[in-house]
Amino acid sequence: MAGRTALAAVLVLVGVMVAPVAAGADPIREPLTTSGAPDAVAAAVAAAVRLGRTTDELLRVERDLGEMSTRETGLSAEIVRLDEQISRGRVAADTLRQRLGSRVAQVYAQGGSGPLAPLQVDSPFDLQPGTRYAAAANAVDNRLLDQLVRVRAALEEDRARKVEARDEVARARQALVESRLRLDALRVEAQMLVDQWGGVSVMGRSQLSAAEIAAFFASTGVRPRLPDGLTVAGLARLFVEEGDLAGVRGDIAFAQSLIETGSFTEFHGYNFSGIGVCDSCTGGYLFDAARDGVRAQMQLLRSYADPDSRAAGFTVPLSPVLYGSDPVESARRFDTFFLKGKAPVWNAMGNGRWATDPLYAGKVLGMYARMLAHADAERLERR
Repeated sequence: MAGRTALAAVLVLVGVMVAPVAAGADPIREPLTTSGAPDAVAAAVAAAVRLGRTTDELLRVERDLGEMSTRETGLSAEIVRLDEQISRGRVAADTLRQRLGSRVAQVYAQGGSGPLAPLQVDSPFDLQPGTRYAAAANAVDNRLLDQLVRVRAALEEDRARKVEARDEVARARQALVESRLRLDALRVEAQMLVDQWGGVSVMGRSQLSAAEIAAFFASTGVRPRLPDGLTVAGLARLFVEEGDLAGVRGDIAFAQSLIETGSFTEFHGYNFSGIGVCDSCTGGYLFDAARDGVRAQMQLLRSYADPDSRAAGFTVPLSPVLYGSDPVESARRFDTFFLKGKAPVWNAMGNGRWATDPLYAGKVLGMYARMLAHADAERLERR
């Protein structure tokens, strides 16, 4: 919780960054007048943006690293399988060669007795059928031997290719490991700067798991009014999952939703964050499912937080309710959001950024502080 004592000071500073939006303004379209930001706010904002981008890149590297590790493991298993096949083929070829040599010795053995002679040879004329038999049998076995040799050669070539591919994947994986270490160091440095200025970044990873979020809610004793089939535990998972997809801290977004919905007792159409609701109206955007509402919330938070966020950067579609169903128009609306990048830290929310309430950020962060405290207490009890 480093830097939490500085939140109030930063909130005062951030409050002069942007003029408030008039009540009833469309959160997607309405323009906004801006003014210069104090140095402390500028530093907190820059650190938060850097933290978010570094976290995004770190998540991508970790996904790639997982894929590389899986590929390397698979290639190693393939090489082991090929080694076994090559070994079995070598044994079969050696056995066949021994049989060929033994047959020749048996046919031409003199005297017709002994363990090496299955044929009774009493005269040179009797030897001719044996010779023909040996020649025919040897021709068949020689073809089989040639086939075994060709198959083994192909397996060895395949093995060589697999070894080369595995080595290349291993080199790529090592490069990703080094990138992860570098990015993690940059992330820690950026987090320290954010903490130094008392900021709480909008972008990044959830510090709380879905289970910890649900456990906190259960501790409040509030009875939510959720649609049939939807639970707080399920909602918590959605917030963490969709937060990761958008590069937004889903645990703090959950705290935001607790403030916006009265702990999920007052909301409509799976709108858990008051999107489109204004001081002079009771409307707001309506979504078809819980995930849709949470996804819209995360995408809008990313737009507030990241000045360089673009629709093309998402791996999932933009919310059709919030941005429209036409892909080109929805991308344009997201990319040209009039408040893009105006709130990289939660401290900057309020005063026209998401809500007109000047104390909005403090309420959200205060709720999140309770969530963190509960999780910390639970962890201590488990020790």
